[in-house]
This record gives sequence, structure tokens and C-alpha cells, in this order.
Amino acid sequence: MGIIDYGGILNNVTFDFPLLQLTETDSILGADIFAHIVKFVSSKQLTEAVERLKKDYTQCINRSKQKSSLLTEMPQEWAVPSVKIENKLEELFSQKWLSATWENFVECLKSYSNYEK
Repeated sequence: MGIIDYGGILNNVTFDFPLLQLTETDSILGADIFAHIVKFVSSKQLTEAVERLKKDYTQCINRSKQKSSLLTEMPQEWAVPSVKIENKLEELFSQKWLSATWENFVECLKSYSNYEK
């Protein structure tokens, strides 16, 4: 069984509001350690890594979509109505959200590295 950050994926249980993308300052890509790592990576290496990440991102999303236990693994003591969770998961797995999330990642990456695509 995997560990799921329900607070994170459900925006800290703000069920009545839409999901929000991370800002550049919220992103782990803004961490000092990332700057130290990325300075040793060429633009070509970074481009290749992003291409691999895109494939991994898609595969992970597809595996998560197939995981029928996403709702049943949420702690019952939270007493969150399942219809609200279902609606939030629908939003989370929508093509609009998934595309925007990837684009946001790429924009953050551009801000903190030599990535140019």
C-alpha cells in the first residue's frame, strides 16, 4: 500500500474551492539544494530528464486513476462525504488539471534552471 497525501491532493480539504497550482516559491524547484544540483546538469541532460519525467508523470497518473482504493483508504474519522471526495478526484484527474500541472512544472523549471523548451 502506498502513502497518499490527501491533504495535499485535496488542497487541505478545501472541497468547495478549485484546486490551485503551486507557485514558483511553493515549488521544491525553488529550494537551495535544487540550485546546487542543477548547476552541474547541462541543458541537454535536463531536456532528456524532462522527457523521461513526462513519461513517468503520465504513467503514474494512469496507475493512480486505476487505483480503486483511493476513497476507501482515506481515514474514516475525517467524515468527509464521499461525493465531495469523488468530485475533487474528478477535478484532480481531469485533462485540464493534468495539463496545467505539467505546464506549471515546466515553467517553474525554466525559472530555476537552464531548461529552455
